[in-house]
Amino acid sequence: MARLDLARWIGERRTRQIQRAARNVRLTVICLFLTLLVLRGTIGAGKFGTPNQDLDDLRHALQSRPRLPHRSLVEESKPLPDHRAADKDNDPPPRDPSDPYSLGPKISNWDSQRSAWLRRHPDRPNFLAPSKPRVLLVTGSSPKPCENPVGDHYLLKSIKNKIDYCRVHGIEIFYNMALLDAEMAGFWAKLPLIRTLLLAHPDVEFLWWMDSDAMFTDMAFELPWDRYSPYNLVLHGWNEMVYDDKNWIGLQHWQFLAPQLPVVA
Repeated sequence: MARLDLARWIGERRTRQIQRAARNVRLTVICLFLTLLVLRGTIGAGKFGTPNQDLDDLRHALQSRPRLPHRSLVEESKPLPDHRAADKDNDPPPRDPSDPYSLGPKISNWDSQRSAWLRRHPDRPNFLAPSKPRVLLVTGSSPKPCENPVGDHYLLKSIKNKIDYCRVHGIEIFYNMALLDAEMAGFWAKLPLIRTLLLAHPDVEFLWWMDSDAMFTDMAFELPWDRYSPYNLVLHGWNEMVYDDKNWIGLQHWQFLAPQLPVVA
């Protein structure tokens, strides 16, 4: 009604001009207010209401406020004990290299003990057939992962290859990742392992060691067990280096057959 009265007195055109001017004034005031806020936040406003002064006032207000009792849990930090020093103190003294070393106490009556065990356990004969001895294939690797993931992949393929061969030929398999004797590390770690396994499995006639990186290429190949029965140890090597050059490097221990009695005794 007021708009109609205003248009009647000053005219329709003049009314639109006044309304447009009022909108421009409101927009100008809003822009000016926003500009002042931006300037105050960036360059401040002198000593009245600067951001630094506001921060100082807030800090003083918080410090002057009475501190409430702290109810949250506080993590108590204690220095961790140095286990390396304790382990170093508990380590046995180094062994004299000149002292003789033995894998364990000598067993002089193992043959009779093994025969008695086989009589008490007829369900675990040492021969599955007249020409088929019970064989335990042993392999192993380090408990730590390889530096390259490809190495772990091939180790997995290798153990699957051995498991498939043993399943086809009725051979038991044992995979080892433990170090049984700290004095026998590296390539020598297999010696205490072999002795322990032969003592723990008197029903095994042959222990067949294979390195972790060795694989079977002919899954149908069967070892001539009758040919190896009279020997105490079957080891791969080169005739020229072993017999002609008298070089023990010609013997390869990546794969060998060990019978029961000679190794244990």
